[in-house]
Amino acid sequence: MNGQEYDAFFSTLILKKELLQQMLVIMEENKALLDNDQIDEFKAKIQDMQTIIHKINELNALLPALKQKSGASLDHPDIIDIKNGIKDTLRKIIKLNNENNRLAEKKQEEYKGQIRNMNQAKKRLGVYANRKAPNAIFFDTKK
Repeated sequence: MNGQEYDAFFSTLILKKELLQQMLVIMEENKALLDNDQIDEFKAKIQDMQTIIHKINELNALLPALKQKSGASLDHPDIIDIKNGIKDTLRKIIKLNNENNRLAEKKQEEYKGQIRNMNQAKKRLGVYANRKAPNAIFFDTKK
């Protein structure tokens, strides 16, 4: 096991875990934003998550080569701890993502209902508003 390559492999695993934890925090914030109908902030957080996902994908591409160069054993206690932390964080992310998806679908249905009600109100208003003849002239004969 080469020391510098092992350190690079180990630090890359730690970085991956930290990025996943940042992603989890953002997802928790997203849940609060969805609850409070703060859609613009929600969209910004989604962009932040996309950036983190991109970084994680880059790390995932590096990890196999770093592992091979370092000759690191996946049975090493430090690596097992980090991998278990990564798995736990991923489980939390998946659970929170499912909750956020359900909440977003619920909000979407609420918005659809509100739009439907507004459209129906417009139609009703349009029917009553069009009862008058557009070019009619009315005379007041009660003098």
